[in-house]
Amino acid sequence: MYCAQGLVLETLEPEEGALLLLRRANIITPNAFLDEVSDTVLAQAETISRSLGGLPLGLDQAGAYIEETNLGLSGYHELYQREQRELLKRRGKQIASHPEPVSATWSLSFAKVEQANPAAADLLRLCAFLYPDAIPEGIISEKIADLSPGLHTIVTSQIKLNEAIEELLKFSLVRRDPNAKTLSIHRLIQAALKEQMQEETQRQWAERSVQAVNRAFPDGEFSTWSLCQQYLPHVLVSRTLVEQWNLEFLEAAEVLYKAGYYLWERSQFTEAEPLLRNALTIREKLLGEDNLDVAQTLNLLGVIYVDEGQLAQAELLLQRALIIREKFLGQEDPKVAETLHDLGLVSQEEGKVFQAQVLLERAVAIREKMLGRENEETTRSIASLAGVYCTLAKFDQAAQLAQEALAINKKILGYDHPETVHSLVSLASVRSFQANHSEAEALYRQALAICEKLFGRDHLQTALTLRSLAIEVFDQGKLIQSQAHAKRALSIIEKTLGSKNQYAAKCREILAWIFVAQHNYHKAESLYQQVLTIREKIQGQEHYNVADTLISLGELYFLEGKHAKAESCFQRAQTIYENTFGVEYPHPQYIRILDDYAAVLRKSKRSKEAAELEERSKTLRLNTLGRHN
Repeated sequence: MYCAQGLVLETLEPEEGALLLLRRANIITPNAFLDEVSDTVLAQAETISRSLGGLPLGLDQAGAYIEETNLGLSGYHELYQREQRELLKRRGKQIASHPEPVSATWSLSFAKVEQANPAAADLLRLCAFLYPDAIPEGIISEKIADLSPGLHTIVTSQIKLNEAIEELLKFSLVRRDPNAKTLSIHRLIQAALKEQMQEETQRQWAERSVQAVNRAFPDGEFSTWSLCQQYLPHVLVSRTLVEQWNLEFLEAAEVLYKAGYYLWERSQFTEAEPLLRNALTIREKLLGEDNLDVAQTLNLLGVIYVDEGQLAQAELLLQRALIIREKFLGQEDPKVAETLHDLGLVSQEEGKVFQAQVLLERAVAIREKMLGRENEETTRSIASLAGVYCTLAKFDQAAQLAQEALAINKKILGYDHPETVHSLVSLASVRSFQANHSEAEALYRQALAICEKLFGRDHLQTALTLRSLAIEVFDQGKLIQSQAHAKRALSIIEKTLGSKNQYAAKCREILAWIFVAQHNYHKAESLYQQVLTIREKIQGQEHYNVADTLISLGELYFLEGKHAKAESCFQRAQTIYENTFGVEYPHPQYIRILDDYAAVLRKSKRSKEAAELEERSKTLRLNTLGRHN
């Protein structure tokens, strides 16, 4: 509740506020109810009610203006977005007893607070530039003592802080939740307070609020996630202030980077990217392009581009970061290893598997030397290297690394940690390739349970684990389970990232496998074509994932008796695998291509060509013995 000159006023819910507004604007009679208006009119009235924070005084004033100007609801809302300050100053003209306008109503309260407790007035000014709901009292700490004399007074003494808040509570200018340890301020109070300030004063408090949020916002690591989420709305307001006032100072860049890092950790890539872009712009302008903080921002932005499938842009940013870090830190610094690790992931996504292996092996070596083997960053690179070995069909080496990463993470981080999930999935993937399906499924289910606990049921990481589980149970012939997991994963991914990304493509591929198994070839072909289009666009036409889709599509055409189309798919897949891994590399998928291609040739009465492929397949299969299980 809020107070106007001693009068306590409850804020209204949107429907209640809409009713007050419509009656005051004379759109409906004083005794009418909402069921007498159209859905469109109700929606417009509720929108205005929300904009005014449900404050009866503001709604009464808005209704008077709409009645007097015949502007209409939509017209008023559009004007309010542009001319909020002027509208808050205005009072109704037709009725002499109409209350004072909102801004005038609060002015007396502001003046009394300023006179009684200048520190309380500074606290209120700070709150005016923060997110209005649930302002953590942690923002009001000694870290902001240097921002103004009034803030210095209250942050160095809990008693002084309580006295300041007491003064604000006296006039109902804020609300305090003692259990959550938060303050709240009405949006109209914020607007009215800003309206009284000169432009330079507004800019000064905008800067101070951004500094205060930065000093309170944690580093974004897993252990601080709950605090980060609490402070995130205030960072988003800070970003608006940075853009509105063209604020360019390092603390602004720092808070945007930290929030971007946190959002990336939570797989909220779309939300993280603009924050990091703003941080990069500020840092480059203030520090120059050749700076370690700039490299830090480039690196994280590059990783987000990898997650979003923008591989060319990701590689450019990461290469820039690597050059800067090697210049200032040398060849064996953990930050250099971080960029090498991320470049390794880009190379793998681009289909450059051997290059990925070299980069990740170098990252592991640096991290082990500088940080030790039993270290979270080291195990991250070990688990990623295991994934590359899996791609190269070096399953024994992959299993050894994945087991080690999991054991270390369980020891130093425990089960309920994102890095433990990463290593569980890594080992599960290896076991799946080794046809150890019972262990693989158990590991995936453990990872899924942790994901749902840490991130929630509708999080991207949960979806990616579900997707892997869908592949595993499909390999076991559990089609109904596989379909359910794949559909659920696809739904989450599309809500998070949209439909045209590599993660959604893999889910559709799994569903296509299921349709083939159910002899629904038409639906399967449509899905394969969608997957092929997405992968060619994101990963390029020569990527081994494209070849894998071509194999599946070729096998479908073979089942349908479309041998010419099947042959075209196998030819192209063969070329991609040979260009990626080499002609003599005994990769299981390459052997599969040769076998499939030979079968098509035999159906086409081209026995000599078929025999040559079968002989090559046999030789490679023999070379494979002892290489992997």
